[in-house]
Amino acid sequence: MTHPLFSLLRTLDQQHLWYVLDRLAPDSITLTVTADDSRFEIDIYENGRVEYVHVPTGREPGRSSRALEQTLRLLTAAARGAAQPQP
Repeated sequence: MTHPLFSLLRTLDQQHLWYVLDRLAPDSITLTVTADDSRFEIDIYENGRVEYVHVPTGREPGRSSRALEQTLRLLTAAARGAAQPQP
């Protein structure tokens, strides 16, 4: 299984979105992404957990923002499912 970080980077590159990687904690990487004048702050943890915040500009979200938010929801749900113990 591919780590969520690489899946997300591939998606951002395919959508031609600008992003910056930061290492602010020893167990996570923070991506700051600009999409349609909105900002997304995405934390991806070593264990695969994904958390994000969408900071809108007050304008109607554009196609890139909506697509990125959908991708992040899927990654977050997948990471939660992977963290569940298997019977």
